[in-house]
Amino acid sequence: DLEDALVWEWLKSERNITSQTAKLYNAKPSIAPVPGTNMQKKEKALAMPWVDWDGNTSGYRYRFIEDNGVSKMTSWGKFAGLFFGILWPANPANTLFVVEGELNAMSIRQVSGADVDVVSIGSEGVRPTDQMRKYVKQFKHCIVWTDRPDIGEHLAYDLWADSFITPDGYDANDVLGYGDDALKRMVYQSIAGLV
Repeated sequence: DLEDALVWEWLKSERNITSQTAKLYNAKPSIAPVPGTNMQKKEKALAMPWVDWDGNTSGYRYRFIEDNGVSKMTSWGKFAGLFFGILWPANPANTLFVVEGELNAMSIRQVSGADVDVVSIGSEGVRPTDQMRKYVKQFKHCIVWTDRPDIGEHLAYDLWADSFITPDGYDANDVLGYGDDALKRMVYQSIAGLV
C-alpha cells in the first residue's frame, strides 16, 4: 500500500537501508502515536521489534519519517537488559559488533551479510547486564561502535569487548550515507586487526 511504500522509500533515500535489510529484523511500516501529542496524532513510522531472551517480542521502537531533518522516535515495551537484533542461533565464530541505534545495526548487517553478527543497545547510557555480557562472551571477538569515545570506552569495558571504535564521531548509519562500500571497508578494517 502507499503508506508502506512511503516508509520504505524514506528508509532507502534518507538512511540508505533497504527494505530487505529491515525485514531481516522483522521491521515493518506502521502507524504510531507521535511523541508529545497525548496519543492524539498518529503518523507513519518504521516499527522495529525487540525480543527478549526467549525470543518473544518485548516491545517496539518507532522511527518516524523525518520532517526537515528532525527525527522523531517513540517506543513501547521492555528494552532494559536486552539487545535489538539478536539472531538465533548466533554464530560464535563471527565478530560481534555492538552499536547504539537500531538503524546502525541494520546498516552493518546490510554490508556484511552473515560475516558478522551485530546488535544494538538502543541508545547511549544503557548499562549492560550479566545476560548481555553472557551473550557477548560467546563470540570470538566483540567490537563496540559508538559515535562518542567516552560512551564507547565505557560500554566496551562494561561488556568486556575487545575494542571500540568511534570513527570521527560517525555512527554506522552515518558512514552508510557515503555508500555501502565505505561502511563495508570500515567494518572489515575493524575486524582485520583482531586475532
